[in-house]
Amino acid sequence: MGQWYYLNKKPTKGVIFSIVVMILGAVIAVGDDLSFDALGYGMVTINNILTAYSQLEMKRAIDLGWSKIDILFWSAIISFFVFGLQLFHFDVSSFSAWDNGAFRTAFMCSVTLGFIINWAISWTIEKNDALTLAVAGSTKSAIMGLVVCLGLFDKTYIFTWTNFTGLQISAMGSLIYVYFMHRKQPYVITTNIKTGLEKMAIENTTNIKNGLEKIDIENMKVRTQATPV
Repeated sequence: MGQWYYLNKKPTKGVIFSIVVMILGAVIAVGDDLSFDALGYGMVTINNILTAYSQLEMKRAIDLGWSKIDILFWSAIISFFVFGLQLFHFDVSSFSAWDNGAFRTAFMCSVTLGFIINWAISWTIEKNDALTLAVAGSTKSAIMGLVVCLGLFDKTYIFTWTNFTGLQISAMGSLIYVYFMHRKQPYVITTNIKTGLEKMAIENTTNIKNGLEKIDIENMKVRTQATPV
């Protein structure tokens, strides 16, 4: 919806259908494990809206000519000041693991992987769009859910057919999305293109007409000069 209204990029019916299938699968997957918490739902909703908005802004900036490095640089600058405010509520000296080698290694890996993830996000948005990035994230979650269903990584998971079926539907929805996104689309002449072609045709017709009139005038002049008095 954000791309449709904010970037004026209307998705095809197939893409819309695949997104609906993915959402339906997610609803089914949590059908037997729902617990309502107004604060939790509200925070998650705000997070989703802000994430979608930031990705749409990134796509718009790339379309305007910004490079991935420019976007990452200014994002880091803004994040530095925003999260730097947290230092007013955190006593650095109270953390005792600064000299720990394992912590330093984990910290550097976290910083490095954070940059790689942000670069990959901007690259995905540049080559595709924000919707594709969102679908990729949902697909990753669905695949991880299927892996957990096999008893890997999370030993506390309790298998239910409702959850398993929902994950399967979401995974199928992501495959449908890939199919419709990479299917060769028929060439469609939009209103703007049609108007431009009509304008070019009128201008060409006018130029040809004016050219023919000039040629006729020149021919008449030549005939008049060649006619004996």
